[in-house]
Amino acid sequence: MSDPDPHLTKPAPVHVAVEAEADHDATRNDLKREIVALREEVSKLNNHKFLRVYAQFWRLIGFQLLRGMAFGLGSVVGATILVSVVAYLLSQIDFIPILAEWAAELDVEFDEEKTEAEVEQQVEEQLPAPEGGGVSPPENAPQTEPGEIPPANAD
Repeated sequence: MSDPDPHLTKPAPVHVAVEAEADHDATRNDLKREIVALREEVSKLNNHKFLRVYAQFWRLIGFQLLRGMAFGLGSVVGATILVSVVAYLLSQIDFIPILAEWAAELDVEFDEEKTEAEVEQQVEEQLPAPEGGGVSPPENAPQTEPGEIPPANAD
């Protein structure tokens, strides 16, 4: 079926047209209020401290430098606290039987290494020091003055 001819249809009643115009005006006023509110928000954002910091290059560099230093300090302090807590918990390991035996074996090994190093140091202290401060030159080597390079082949 074909559409009726628009010239043959009845015109809309007057009160419907008035209501449509009133709705149109209300929508237009709502849009105006929204635009004004958006302009105010954009103005607030443009004046926000965050955007003012990033607007200048050197201020941005300084801000990022301070931010990095704070991050580094926080990382060091956090790691220190974490390591100290772990060390404390490991010092309380005697309460766990299996780990206590293992820790005791490690302690014995460390003590043995320590005593071996002490014995070696005592032996070195008791040995007489070599004369001349180390390796002595052969008896038939040619004599040179201090700072002088000896000849390669003295033969």
